[in-house]
Amino acid sequence: MEESVVPNEIKEKLDQSKRIVKYRGISLQWLIRFWGNILDNKIAIDVELVVATELLAEDVWKGRTMQVIGNESNIETDQRTGHVPYRKSKKLQPFFVDQVQSKSRSEWTIGDVCDFVVIPMVLEQQCIFLDLDILDPEIDVGTQFEGAFISQARSCRFQDLLTALNAYYSNKSGNGSIPKCTFVWLDLFCANQPLLTGDSSEDIIKQRCALLSEGFHIAIECFEECLFFFDSWIDPAPLTRAWCIWEIYGAIQSRKPMKLIFVPENETINFTAVLCNGHKKIVEGILNLRPQEAECFDTDGLKMIRARVESTVGWLELKQTVVEQLMTWLIQVTQAVVADFINQTETSDSRARFLNQAGRLLKDIGRYDQAMACFQHALESFRCLPRTEENCDVAATLEEMASVQVAQGTYFQALDLLEECLGIYKAAHDTENHGDVASTLSNMATVYESIGNYDKALELNQRSLGILESLNDPWTLSKPYMVRRTMFFSHPHWFE
Repeated sequence: MEESVVPNEIKEKLDQSKRIVKYRGISLQWLIRFWGNILDNKIAIDVELVVATELLAEDVWKGRTMQVIGNESNIETDQRTGHVPYRKSKKLQPFFVDQVQSKSRSEWTIGDVCDFVVIPMVLEQQCIFLDLDILDPEIDVGTQFEGAFISQARSCRFQDLLTALNAYYSNKSGNGSIPKCTFVWLDLFCANQPLLTGDSSEDIIKQRCALLSEGFHIAIECFEECLFFFDSWIDPAPLTRAWCIWEIYGAIQSRKPMKLIFVPENETINFTAVLCNGHKKIVEGILNLRPQEAECFDTDGLKMIRARVESTVGWLELKQTVVEQLMTWLIQVTQAVVADFINQTETSDSRARFLNQAGRLLKDIGRYDQAMACFQHALESFRCLPRTEENCDVAATLEEMASVQVAQGTYFQALDLLEECLGIYKAAHDTENHGDVASTLSNMATVYESIGNYDKALELNQRSLGILESLNDPWTLSKPYMVRRTMFFSHPHWFE
């Protein structure tokens, strides 16, 4: 691929940090082979990592990773020592074997690969990883701004990042394989880690500041695409790290499309498990994200990031951008999982309940046709289960289908569904004096109000109110007030 033409203004900014970064990607195929060699102990030979299981020192907290130094422990005390990255004192940390847990290579994080593999390999030359002779610059390194800028949190597993990238590019190619010319820009391989993380001269510090404040955003704007790796859709690690927020902010400012990538299989399994326990947890999990609370060790950097976001796009727009992307992914996963469940030939309670929850989720995010399809399949499954005539799950599904009809403005179809629902609840509870019946009557009243039949709406609301007031069930104690309040604010003249 030919070198991209860079405007002079951008070129000048790039020159400010040229000693500490290259805006060239590394071959994804090469990275996968490189990782395979790490797993096979052919690279970073005999590097042993452990994780502290308790507080060992002020700067060695529970969960911090160390590299074990030496193979032998003190026979008398069973004590060993570990190297702690970025420790100001440079001292080794003593620990007992029962104070740490071994960390297998498959569990190494992106940060571990940087600290214990990349930096040791480039430390002597004080160079960028791309400059090492283990890479062929003609094959394994892309041209300037070729490929994708990859945003990631160092706490994520390196294996998961590669799996997500592999899945993304395999799907994109259409033939299930990664094209040879696939290049990705990852800071740990494409920036000078010794200069970025070590004690440096004033000139290097200025270049570092230029990179962090401007360089990353230029890269986001100029690379062919921008991929954000999320380790999970529930509380993703990148949204807790301020420099990842800074990269999201850069994508918004440059109007660069933001694409989220995940580990497909893991996230589908997690999503399915959560959805089976209730659709509201899915939406709440996404809407409760709080990127404004992201942190980083660099207090000056954190202040800069927060000030810039707050004075420009604002936290609300930044969150909305992330939520929109998560919702897009959510819809795609829901559709795929629903298709699998629909194709199951065996009717089961779990199948029906999952489709019901999926329908509720799709309804809540405005995908009404898809929601209705889920409810119809759930209804068919519920009807095939025992006690069909008294099956409250059938009634609840009919009620959900009616709410979709209301949202689409097909009110008379909604009333037909609610009438059937009402009959099932009465049969199931052998009485009209039940909260389910009262709820259905109230829903019917809302539909009649929508079509302008206020007398019928008032009649049904009064019946619902009478049932609720006669019940001592704690769950329904607040319902009479809510029905009265709805009736009053909808039609205050009723109460004159």
